[in-house]
Amino acid sequence: MDSRFINRFNQTHIFGNDFACALQFIKAARPYDLWSPEYEALLIAAVVFYARPFSNDEPDKDPQSTQRLADSLVPFKGAELKLHERILFLRNKAVAHGESAFNPVQFVPPYDLGKAERAFGTWSAPWHILPECLDLDEFERIADEMRRQCVNHLFDLRTAGTVKASRDP
Repeated sequence: MDSRFINRFNQTHIFGNDFACALQFIKAARPYDLWSPEYEALLIAAVVFYARPFSNDEPDKDPQSTQRLADSLVPFKGAELKLHERILFLRNKAVAHGESAFNPVQFVPPYDLGKAERAFGTWSAPWHILPECLDLDEFERIADEMRRQCVNHLFDLRTAGTVKASRDP
């Protein structure tokens, strides 16, 4: 049995679980208000789990290991592909690295509190409120499609005989 195929099978299984986790977090976020910390936390988790199969891990000692999901398993075109790419972009720019473009800050005009005290304020919107706001229905749909792609790929690997079950001779 070829270790490359076993590794591909195992990684595809893990990637499918990542998409299933993203789906759970998307569904869990639905009852919360867009501005709530619960919504933001659940959306961050969904984005991270969705993007993880497309991120390169640290280099492995085994050069034959599968570090990311094969691009050929991404079935999207048009608007779906743009959303897929947007999620990966947001993971890298807004979620994992918090770049200032995704966390804009605006000054509130200074105000006088009296007795020689002055103050100013700032206002900012979290990344998920800005135009980058993700439509949960669309996000859920593509996450589910990616999960199905992984399940189908596992089936194809198994039926092609590249991975034998432990009870197989």
